[in-house]
Amino acid sequence: MPLLKTLLILLLFSHLAAQSSIAAQRVEVDSVLDSDKIQKWLNWNRQALICAYGTEPNKEFSVAVNASKAASNSPIPWGQVNRGPLHNRIRFNVDQQASYQDLIIDWTAYHEYSHLLVPYQCWGDMWFSEGLASYYQNILQFRMGVISAAEAKQKLLAGFKRGIDDNPAAHLTLSELSDDMSRYRAYMRVYWSGAWYFWQADQALRQQGQSLDLALQYLNNCCSQQQLSVKEIVQILDQYSHTPLFAPLYTQTSNSYSLTIESSTWKQLQPMTWPQPLSSPSDFLH
Repeated sequence: MPLLKTLLILLLFSHLAAQSSIAAQRVEVDSVLDSDKIQKWLNWNRQALICAYGTEPNKEFSVAVNASKAASNSPIPWGQVNRGPLHNRIRFNVDQQASYQDLIIDWTAYHEYSHLLVPYQCWGDMWFSEGLASYYQNILQFRMGVISAAEAKQKLLAGFKRGIDDNPAAHLTLSELSDDMSRYRAYMRVYWSGAWYFWQADQALRQQGQSLDLALQYLNNCCSQQQLSVKEIVQILDQYSHTPLFAPLYTQTSNSYSLTIESSTWKQLQPMTWPQPLSSPSDFLH
């Protein structure tokens, strides 16, 4: 394996509300990769993460980037988040020949960085964490100008359709399947059932003048240094909403045997305005 060289990068960003300095990011870049290109890409990813609710998650994180050893059609064939008590770590394998443009238009980094939006303990109810990342990967791409709102919506609907069609273990609840999804290769049902959960929650919040963005900011401000179960997370999110929303929807979703979207609701999805820019007060449906 090529020697890793550790690079300390000080990143300063200005965002919508105000200018703020961001703490140094610990980055390990494979020596065979173009370090300038990778640093620029990681800078971009970090700015994308800020587009969720205007600031970075409070908990520190590091990033390790290695050259991919296997042939792949993807510029980023693999990514993973490892959570720890003191800091989180994102790991990527990237195609050595991928251009900077190739990297920023790929969905993988947006997905992995979105995992950092919740202080999840990294076991149990994986559908929740993967669903959040699947939901926000398209939102962040839109807010960074990588894809249009129409493209983001098309990707969201296509994801829901894959989740509906992928049900090789209909005898298992989503909670049960999440713990064994690799055995059944039921990734689409798990990931997109979770994304549907967050779409429903976000829509309900926006209809009462709130948003999932701000709910996650509330969670970050109170609990970013903790490692919480999903049941604990949804209870805290309901404190933000001042209504029983996240917890009852969690029970309903985790006990489901399929991703089911009623035909009347599916018709509503087609003309919806989604996603919204950061801090937009607009509702999803018009």
